Amino acid sequence: MQVGGETTGSIGRGVLALVGVERGDGEREAERLAERVLGYRIFPDAEGKMNRSVGDVGGEILVVPQFTLYGDARRGRRPSRRRQHGRPKGRTKTAAPRRAPRAGGTPFS
Repeated sequence: MQVGGETTGSIGRGVLALVGVERGDGEREAERLAERVLGYRIFPDAEGKMNRSVGDVGGEILVVPQFTLYGDARRGRRPSRRRQHGRPKGRTKTAAPRRAPRAGGTPFS
């Protein structure tokens, strides 16, 4: 991932997680999200079936805060931002999955 021409994060084989943080979300929600992402069986096994997790394949997870995911565009010409955390708090909260317990030592960036 690049910001302003500077590489701020990168991974090899793994998962790019665009994470939106809603008002009221806390550590509990962040830990639950991390557990779910770690457990998704989205990588193929030896038979080609989607049966392996990111930890099973030795993959990595890159977490990117995406505050616009909670933009409400039902009315008007600009999305409402009422439900989303502002940028500073949202960035802090998207760091929580990186601190959550990791199954098998899967690296989070």
